[in-house]
Amino acid sequence: PNERQFWNRVSKRLIKKTLDRNDQEAKEAAEDILQKIIHRYSEEIVGTFQIPTFRFAQRFLTAFFNRLFNAAVGKSLRAIFRGRRHLYERLNVVGEVETLRALFDHGTVVVVPTHSSNLDSILVGYAMDQIMGLPS
Repeated sequence: PNERQFWNRVSKRLIKKTLDRNDQEAKEAAEDILQKIIHRYSEEIVGTFQIPTFRFAQRFLTAFFNRLFNAAVGKSLRAIFRGRRHLYERLNVVGEVETLRALFDHGTVVVVPTHSSNLDSILVGYAMDQIMGLPS
């Protein structure tokens, strides 16, 4: 799907349905548009989810991150193949972890990285799942 076209349609719809409306009508129209945006992205993310693929990714990422972090410690490509340290020893999760855990008792929690680095998103999801024991 073309992102630019989608957002152009959203922008036009938002203007058309909220401009010159009273506050309540504008709010309802904006919430309806927001629901459509959420639905689009949730379908994109979850629509093709398959448990075997997820399990494979867990195993693959553990091996990948182990190699990556071992190489970073050794500062050489040969260090990639040395299994000196386990990944869980290298990753430190700090912050309001217990608060985040408690939020899962109240509903769905959406964690959004603050920039678009694909590796960061994967690492955040991995740390939540494997290190913190939270669903990701």
